[in-house]
Amino acid sequence: MPSSYYSGSRAKLVAILFFAAAILTVAPCGAAPNTPNEDQFRSFYDQFLTAVRANDKNKIADLIEFPVNAWAREKKGNVDEITVPNKTHESNRSRSQQNENGFCGPVLLHFVRVPTWSLAEESAQPEPEVLYTSLSGALRIEKITEPSKDGEPATSVWVVSTKNPTQRAKIPKESSDPLLDDDEFNASPNDEWIFGSRHAGSGLRDGTLYHCLAPLSIKLPNTGKSFNLAVWSNSVKVGALKRDYCNEGLDAMTVFVCWSVDSNRVLIRLNGGEEKRDLESGLLYFNTRTNKFEVTDYLRKINKSKPPALVCAEPVDPLPSLADLKARYEKLDQQLNTTYAAVLAKTQKEYVSAVREAQRTWIKRRDEGANIYISLFPQAEREQRRLQFIGDVTAARIEVEPEDWISY
Repeated sequence: MPSSYYSGSRAKLVAILFFAAAILTVAPCGAAPNTPNEDQFRSFYDQFLTAVRANDKNKIADLIEFPVNAWAREKKGNVDEITVPNKTHESNRSRSQQNENGFCGPVLLHFVRVPTWSLAEESAQPEPEVLYTSLSGALRIEKITEPSKDGEPATSVWVVSTKNPTQRAKIPKESSDPLLDDDEFNASPNDEWIFGSRHAGSGLRDGTLYHCLAPLSIKLPNTGKSFNLAVWSNSVKVGALKRDYCNEGLDAMTVFVCWSVDSNRVLIRLNGGEEKRDLESGLLYFNTRTNKFEVTDYLRKINKSKPPALVCAEPVDPLPSLADLKARYEKLDQQLNTTYAAVLAKTQKEYVSAVREAQRTWIKRRDEGANIYISLFPQAEREQRRLQFIGDVTAARIEVEPEDWISY
């Protein structure tokens, strides 16, 4: 399913578009002039940049002088290949017309790694880009991009208090490369923890956990190594996976699933293997209270199920009251309805039915997952556990990127 089904989508060709500038080399042909027609050059250049900014893959394929068969998009371990109509004949006709008009070919496109921010006028005070707002609304994540002496963008990502924006903390980075900035965030219910994840290369996605302290500052958990490496090595130790695909240099994707209602556990899914279309998957917790990785009987049961059911994160503390759990779920359900309506409103007409069907499938999987979960508990507490489960998975559903609603 093309990511462009969602108009205004934040989908990217990899992480940031590099089609920021194009240099066209025009070869002489026959008696035609050696210099290209300036108006045609500018028209092509403007159309190309417009298509890139809109992530319009078909339009880009129309403009490129060589045939493009398909685009591939990788998202959290899922690889979607999007077929592009054959442009060969149309391209040949277009090339002939250009030759007749004096705009000679062949045209060689040389893509220059110039960040998109440099295409716009620089401002003295760069405006922060809001990447994420927590479900409670108490925190938001902002990204600031500034020019640097070497021509590369200098980026910094901040956790900001929405109540008092002067309270802000810079998120520590493991690399100065802006391509390796976190691009997805998920805050715990108490806003004390933030799970960040980022694209790290083909078949690779890394995760990091941040601890938000008061007054606002950021601390990394003490796992003895980077959080992502620790997740993978511990997944083998606790039995979530048989192999550490990250250490082996194979496809290895670290994916956020959900938080427990008490914020004491974050549920993580690992996808790894030698082939993207045949990955091994395993679930495990990081316990924020004990600073340890865990697998419970519930996760062992889910890890063995085919296909894996929709899951929640088991809380460590006693459950809230039935009334509190019901109120929590009703509030989250309202938020989900609002999000669903917004996604539908921005979805291209031909994909609306697919989004509706995906939501119906998600509801079915939610109820099936709840039945598996509550079966592990005494009859007397099953209604509380059901409300806890559907609340957890609803909170996670709200934070799914709009372009991913079809696949989640």
